[in-house]
Amino acid sequence: MASRVVGYGLCVSPFVAALGYEAFVSAMPWSERTVPTSAGGVVTRSKRRPPPIGTVTYPAGRILLEWCLRDAGLMRGGDVVEIGAGTGVCAIGLARAVGDARVVVAVDECDESLENLEGNVRANRVSNVRCVRETPSLETVTHVVAADVVYDGAGSLDLDRLLLEGRRAKLVLVDRWSGGWFAAVTGVAGVAAPSSTTDPAIAAFERSLAATVLRVDRPDPGEVAAVRDAVFSTLTPTEAGLWRLLGTFEMMRFYDLRLDDDDDDCRR
Repeated sequence: MASRVVGYGLCVSPFVAALGYEAFVSAMPWSERTVPTSAGGVVTRSKRRPPPIGTVTYPAGRILLEWCLRDAGLMRGGDVVEIGAGTGVCAIGLARAVGDARVVVAVDECDESLENLEGNVRANRVSNVRCVRETPSLETVTHVVAADVVYDGAGSLDLDRLLLEGRRAKLVLVDRWSGGWFAAVTGVAGVAAPSSTTDPAIAAFERSLAATVLRVDRPDPGEVAAVRDAVFSTLTPTEAGLWRLLGTFEMMRFYDLRLDDDDDDCRR
């Protein structure tokens, strides 16, 4: 009898926990925390889960920030535009790093995300972040950065226009199909999905890059390792454990873009 009770408890407990979490998220959909980065802690107010997507703090933004901080060309360049700035972790960290003489333009097309982003900028007391809904004039901009902006349902990136006049772009994309795990999970759930080791949206994006005049560089393994170590040094033990369990960093794809005929003056 006792073993049956224990077995029943083990079966029911996950469902009870899930219901409890649902009730918690419904009652308190927003959270506030300080996200540690190499540029200092970034105070963020974010939703525990979407919608909208831009109100949630995702790992890719933290990784993009650490990668940008190691780019000497970006650090000594002009103004920076971040496409899809979300809760502002990357934009705010960059603004601190580059100093008040330069501007970081944080772009997010979602009204609720933009309003939350503006609040996070105020909370961090940075004066050189400009939050806008559409990409502004780029005369003083030397670098465009973006994280997790290519996925099914996302808008297209007008990279040809953004990278004119010698600008550079740094993108960190999230390949959630990496290793084919997505197809395996959806198969267990009874949903048909193609077996692939690359997110189809990212594969389509890479094909589109091949049809442009853009040069695509990838960081070498040592640079990626340095970014990984920098990010993990800012994670709590619980976060680090979850990232390792889920393979979070291994999902990231790094792209350093420029016009093919551009020289190396702005590179590190």
